[in-house]
Amino acid sequence: MASAILMAAALAAAPAHGATIRLVTNPWPPVQGPSMPEGGPSPAIIKAAAKAAGHTAEVTFMPWKRAKAMARAGSYDGLLAAWYTEARDRHYAYTQPYYSMRVGLMAHETFELRRYETLARLRGHRIGVLEGWGYPKPFKTAAQLDKVRYPNPEAAVDALLRDRVELVAMVESVFRHHAARMGAEPSAYRMLHPALMTPDLHVALSEKNPEAERLARALTRGLRRIKANGTYARILGRYGAMRQLSER
Repeated sequence: MASAILMAAALAAAPAHGATIRLVTNPWPPVQGPSMPEGGPSPAIIKAAAKAAGHTAEVTFMPWKRAKAMARAGSYDGLLAAWYTEARDRHYAYTQPYYSMRVGLMAHETFELRRYETLARLRGHRIGVLEGWGYPKPFKTAAQLDKVRYPNPEAAVDALLRDRVELVAMVESVFRHHAARMGAEPSAYRMLHPALMTPDLHVALSEKNPEAERLARALTRGLRRIKANGTYARILGRYGAMRQLSER
């Protein structure tokens, strides 16, 4: 009798098995993209985590601004490769992080500054920023800075390579990936110190789905399982470009 009660309690506490978790995100090589094998390491890891938790994850790619709107409206179950912001916290349930990355100000090696103590030190320099990105509030609201908005990382990198801006604020590994694809020498560019932030990547489940909290916990359990059994490390090992990112 006692064992039956315990089994019933366990079933009640567990998310429904066999759910298909529909996630949306943007193409973001070398992190993820529709032309990459398995969709890239980010989708591969989350699909493996979902499977380990008894679920299936499907990933759709579209521009980030549209992806955010679709997930928030509940057209998809959540966002893949989202970092935490206070604004998003009101609308999403987060999994544990599965990557950590550096976001900073990328500049050509000849740029006059190597570090800055305050944002005011950057006044007078044109800075490329990405629309819809969750930059830290002091940088995002710094009205004294000359910020030029770009719709995607490729456009921002191209602007720096063509000297249309002096700095771009983005993920270091993503910058180097696109710079190399555009024929530039990635080592000719560097990040100013300190980094703007070192955000973690999560799956953010939309609160429009009444199962959001349960699915977030299930994916977190799945992530722990694939790290324990070596699947996580094997997936990262298939993507040499991801060595610039940190495992979590």
